[in-house]
Amino acid sequence: MKSSSAIANPMILTKFETLLIPLYRQTTLAGGGRTGVLELATPELVKAFNTARANEHRYGVVIRHDVDVDLAPGVSVDVELCDPATGLGLLADTFDDVLQFPQGRSVVPRFFWLEHGLAHTDEVLNAHSVFVRYKQVIELVTLLAKAAAYFDKDAEELVFLKSGKVNLPVKYTAADLDSLNVPALQTMLDQFDGSDKLHEQLLPILADAVIKHVGGLEPSRRFASLLGHLSDVAKDFDDGRRLYVANFSYEKVRNQLEADMLDELARINKTFADVQGQILGIPVATVLVATQFKVTDVWGPQAWVNTAVLLGVLVFVVLANFVMRNQLHTLDSLETEIKRKKGKVQSEYAMIKDMVSGTFPKLESRLTLQRRAFFAVQFILVIGFIAAAALYLAMTEPVWLFLRGWFN
Repeated sequence: MKSSSAIANPMILTKFETLLIPLYRQTTLAGGGRTGVLELATPELVKAFNTARANEHRYGVVIRHDVDVDLAPGVSVDVELCDPATGLGLLADTFDDVLQFPQGRSVVPRFFWLEHGLAHTDEVLNAHSVFVRYKQVIELVTLLAKAAAYFDKDAEELVFLKSGKVNLPVKYTAADLDSLNVPALQTMLDQFDGSDKLHEQLLPILADAVIKHVGGLEPSRRFASLLGHLSDVAKDFDDGRRLYVANFSYEKVRNQLEADMLDELARINKTFADVQGQILGIPVATVLVATQFKVTDVWGPQAWVNTAVLLGVLVFVVLANFVMRNQLHTLDSLETEIKRKKGKVQSEYAMIKDMVSGTFPKLESRLTLQRRAFFAVQFILVIGFIAAAALYLAMTEPVWLFLRGWFN
């Protein structure tokens, strides 16, 4: 996204460009301060200097020693470069001075950078990474101003509205620019490059991504934190953009998947709840069986009672096994349904499958747990029947003797 309005228009020349910048370029500073020698090499420089010294308070070029009223080209003058009037421009010692200039964090001002002897109009300034990153952040601020509900240009503060007001003061330093994730920022800016009609729909998605990452921070730290976590913001924005391009919102998909997950979990849990009574009856049945067996050494009424009890145990185990197998088949059907939905997400919604695929492992884990529970119940039933049979043989001596003789 290119935003020429965020940068001082180089086609409109002011006194700062025509008068002050030439004087700054011709001044040789001493010791890294603001005092030095101004060489008036041309008649144009002499004219500019005479204009500046006639209003030192406005232009900030202060003569350190008295000089003749009539100056000729080729003379040198000891001067001190002070700050010009704010309306003209900025004489910056460091790049942080540029950022502290009124509106300097959202619009590139007219400035002369003493540290490198460069003006805002110099092409060579683009060789300095801090300036390139600065212009990219200016583009980001311009973009966020469109996504925000309001942008206070004088206070340089963005205002977002979502479940309340979220203020985002545009405050950052040159150090924040040095650590800027340029690829992440450029990727995000590129989404708004050109005049695509989709841009208006993407702005709320960008606002949501920004609010998510700055909402819980102190206002003064929010913008610097935003710049420090641009990769996360860019990812959240890209996720939302892909969802929108896929023609449905993130909230809709997430809510639908959550509803489906709850429904499937309820159905999975119901497979166990349906037989919970029978399962809880197993310990009771075990006690009843143990109390019904009586010791007998002859084949008589008690032997018939013991045999009936054992047959009852067998019938219970067989029927319970059928019920368990039926529930396992139900789980198989649910598993097939979950796989179908998972395949649908991966095929029809391939753009967002990595964002919603985390829903399915929970269901698959629950299926596995329920299946293991049913297998455990079947194992308990088998062990219970074996124990009942052993107890029957131990207490019904005629049967035990018959079987021992049969096998011998």
